[in-house]
Formats: sequence, C-alpha cells, structure tokens
Amino acid sequence: MKAMKWTFYSETLQPLMTKQGSQYGANPAGGIQLIPAFVSFFNKAARFSEAVYRDSRHGLETGRKVRGFYVDNPWGLFQG
Repeated sequence: MKAMKWTFYSETLQPLMTKQGSQYGANPAGGIQLIPAFVSFFNKAARFSEAVYRDSRHGLETGRKVRGFYVDNPWGLFQG
C-alpha cells in the first residue's frame, strides 16, 4: 500500500499538494482545486502509512497488531 500511495502522490498529486510541516495541503498554484475532504483523507492515509510502514526497508513494522472485529447488524441497519 505504501509504495502505491506514494507513487500516486509523486506522479499525480505532487503538483496539486504541498507538505506544510507534517500535513499536506492543497497547492493553490496547482491548477486544480482539491476539496478539503480529499486533503483530509490523504493526510489520514499518510499518518497511517507512517505509523505502519515506519521503516520502508523492511516493509510492515513488526510489533504492531491490527485486528478486525465482527459486528452483527451494526446500528440495526439490516432487517432479516
């Protein structure tokens, strides 16, 4: 995931976004206006990528566990 996201950033988004400290923001000179929701999503993905792939030479950082969980009928959305 990390390589794919950063390839997309460097090949497509870099002219449209600038890094400002630890956050990415829309580049007004980029020619295309990015919506705030996309910029927010990208920043969340970047933080997740940094946390999980801290040392890119070794791939996924060891010592971290990601667990899923099953929720039967969340918020009562499904009738059956």
